[in-house]
Amino acid sequence: EGQAQQQKEEEKENDVFHLAAVIVHLGATISSGHYCAYVHCSDSHRWFAVDDETVEDASEAFVLEQQAYILLYERHTRNSYRPDEHYHEYPAPAPAPAPAPAPAP
Repeated sequence: EGQAQQQKEEEKENDVFHLAAVIVHLGATISSGHYCAYVHCSDSHRWFAVDDETVEDASEAFVLEQQAYILLYERHTRNSYRPDEHYHEYPAPAPAPAPAPAPAP
């Protein structure tokens, strides 16, 4: 079991993350305003602006300039990863540090 767990952890370290969507809040405060999203279609390598009932093309440059409220990522293993100039690669998140031991009384 220990070797399988170690292999799983090593595979996680090799995961890549692709930006899949950007959620944007438009308004002065969280309690007022409007939300819209920019969603990446991995099949067509295109970005779309989604706002209520409207879906329109959006350029990647425009999407990356937005003041993001929430970022959504797709995780891919190296085995399923297909290098592509349309993707931005992000390293796997670092694990949280272990808590510091309590001081001796």
